[in-house]
Amino acid sequence: MTSSHRPGRAASLFADHFGRLVVLLRLQPANIPAQKEALRRAMSVLQSGAVHLETGIEHSDLPDEATLKGRLLSRRVEVIHFEAGAAPGNVLFVARALADDKAPMVGSPDIVIELLPESAPTDPRYMPVPEGFSLALPPSGFAVETPSGRSRTISGPVEEAQQAARAFEAATAHSYWAEALHAAQALVALASRFPEHERRGYQLGLRRLFTRPVLSELILYALRTSEDQRRVAEVLREGGLDALELAIEHVARAEAIGPRRFLYEFIAQKPEAFSLLLPLLDSPNVHVICHGVDLLGRIGVVDAIRPLRRLSEHPDSRVRQCVLLALSRFQEPSVIEPLRKSLTDASPGIRASAAHALADRNSNGLAMPILVALESEKDAATWRELVFALGRIDSAEAANALVAMALDRKALLRSGGRPVAQRLIAVESLLAAGHPNAIRGLERVAREGDGAVGTAAQKGLSSQAAADKAVKGGRGGQEKG
Repeated sequence: MTSSHRPGRAASLFADHFGRLVVLLRLQPANIPAQKEALRRAMSVLQSGAVHLETGIEHSDLPDEATLKGRLLSRRVEVIHFEAGAAPGNVLFVARALADDKAPMVGSPDIVIELLPESAPTDPRYMPVPEGFSLALPPSGFAVETPSGRSRTISGPVEEAQQAARAFEAATAHSYWAEALHAAQALVALASRFPEHERRGYQLGLRRLFTRPVLSELILYALRTSEDQRRVAEVLREGGLDALELAIEHVARAEAIGPRRFLYEFIAQKPEAFSLLLPLLDSPNVHVICHGVDLLGRIGVVDAIRPLRRLSEHPDSRVRQCVLLALSRFQEPSVIEPLRKSLTDASPGIRASAAHALADRNSNGLAMPILVALESEKDAATWRELVFALGRIDSAEAANALVAMALDRKALLRSGGRPVAQRLIAVESLLAAGHPNAIRGLERVAREGDGAVGTAAQKGLSSQAAADKAVKGGRGGQEKG
């Protein structure tokens, strides 16, 4: 992303804060305090001048959901121009639209949005075919199946389907994969025009046409041509188990997801891939195991919990980390025990991830395991993550534990107490949490805390009040507009 109006640190700061707001709205919609803080920081930069954000060029990967650029690309936004002093409500409105997949991307008098042009849809009657090809080819092997022994007239667009099928076969015969994809996508789109009682037979005909070698070539084409990956995924969805097996094979070939993200998304939408993924868990290669674990977690079939738990004590920490993240996607009670055990894992990163996975469940009973882990945690960065995970649990027990931590000062006449740095982290956790129990705890620290701790709590409450006012003001301005 670039900014032609305000180069340098100011534009970069706005993009950072605005991008964080968008990502929080998409991935952490309940984290209202962090959203307010991101909006406040973005507005503080915008007050001193206009900002012009340009999406830039996507080179290889599909958009990353955890970046501003990824969301701009996903929503087909080319440019957003923010006027100096744009209303907070209008900025928040645009951020929410970017965070959503379907909300309209519309600007306001102080924010101008330019979208990328949409591609014109392909008309099956005018199928693009490589020069020199003729649609007057011998009849293709494609046909709509009808129940045996029954004779009736097919009412779907058979002629258009046969024309597209001939174009598809001609393109694949000459390895013209862009043209083959055009024809294949048209064939897939035609399915909706067949009556329901004929559609199953039509789809069986497509599976015979979309052979395993052809699907493999289309996957390779998509890996080279990222802008067509979504279209190839549409064709794969009609390819049955052959398409699933090929997608899994291509994913397992490389350590990084990279340009194979579209295959991940395709597999994750297919519960029938469960049995095809299980062999990956027994691979001697760590990256193959992690792919299998991750995909099983994304698919969410309950039967995957048992084989995943079996890997929770794998000797390689990378596998244990993948298993932890996969298990955290399930809501079944049977995953809580392996998550709790991970709080004592040898890897600091896994201990931190386990605390956040437990906090995601927002259960009062899960505050105690995190508190116990805090008492024995020696790694400073992991200790901090455990404190923030504790704050995310909306319970009086968790909030009271953080308040006690913030007020636990060292004294000359007694042993114990916590360093100021740790007490300030407890305050930060309460502020970031934002739920009612945390706010009440923060108010108590503001009243009873000494020195830097009490001051930090007071400033946090004031900042939160200012953000609330900005959001309310922005909504009012948007409604009037």
